[in-house]
Amino acid sequence: MVIKQIPSFDPNPSLKAAHDLLQEIGIENFALIGRVATWVFLPTDRQQFTKDVDLAVLTGDLTKIEEALKQKGLKTYPLPIGGEL
Repeated sequence: MVIKQIPSFDPNPSLKAAHDLLQEIGIENFALIGRVATWVFLPTDRQQFTKDVDLAVLTGDLTKIEEALKQKGLKTYPLPIGGEL
């Protein structure tokens, strides 16, 4: 019998890094979205695997966030999804 290991993802380090960055640059308006957000409402056996943490921010804050990431030596890449409301 072959036992397949189920991958796991600990969102805590990603969430902490994002929260710390947003707090550091004074952004208070953001929301946790995506699969990690749904984990709160689902029993463990219905939580689906994910490899990332998704946050929604105001489009007016994007430039400030991108600049802060750039100052930390991190790259940003536009996604073909999302957009302005």
